[in-house]
Amino acid sequence: MRSDIVNIPNPKQIDLLAALNDLRTGVCKYLILEAGTNSYLQSAGSDNKFIVEIRIGTVSSFKHYIIGRGEYKSALKTVWTMLNTGSGPIRIHDSEVLNFKETFKVFNFYMDNAEISPEIKKRNVTKYFLDKQDK
Repeated sequence: MRSDIVNIPNPKQIDLLAALNDLRTGVCKYLILEAGTNSYLQSAGSDNKFIVEIRIGTVSSFKHYIIGRGEYKSALKTVWTMLNTGSGPIRIHDSEVLNFKETFKVFNFYMDNAEISPEIKKRNVTKYFLDKQDK
């Protein structure tokens, strides 16, 4: 687990709580939990509002998702919001703004299983990252 201020090779639950608290209070800008093979979970945010993303990678490709809760809505019913983070503002769906408890739950499951829980909703944003690479 790493952030812009710490690197913990074999994190425990207490390390995760401390790192998320640092993120919540603005002490650090981001948090990344790696699972090998170019796969990782990352978060940014402040106060009690977080964005959580997962990248599932192989040697030659990847898929990138934003974690959310509830059902995803049609494009006409989607409500966008701006989340202020230490890394700058991020525009996401309102259902993708997670609180501290939800963020901890996602990270804790990932720390134990190197994947997200099957009931977690995710929105595929891989195209955005591939488009950035082409520019």
